Amino acid sequence: DDSIVMDPNMSQGSGGVDGNKDDIESNLVYIESRSVWACALCNREFSLKHNTKNHLINTHMDGQEVRCSLCHKILKHRTNLTQHLRKKHQITTDRWKYMEEVW
Repeated sequence: DDSIVMDPNMSQGSGGVDGNKDDIESNLVYIESRSVWACALCNREFSLKHNTKNHLINTHMDGQEVRCSLCHKILKHRTNLTQHLRKKHQITTDRWKYMEEVW
């Protein structure tokens, strides 16, 4: 059976991920028969584990704002940091070392 069992303690699309690595990893489901990764919170499927993690962070995680450690600009989502670093600081690799969480 390829169905994903939803965690009864998590409500669909309501946040539910606090951002720590264990919480993110616990919400990743691999469906071997179809070779896809799925989000345990909303059942959305992805071909790559990395894309599933990004989905969890950007869709289900509260407190997504981050600050650029170079210029201290606050960005609404983590994914915006890549574009910011490339355009403003000409940085194309290791973006996560320039990120500061805003809590």
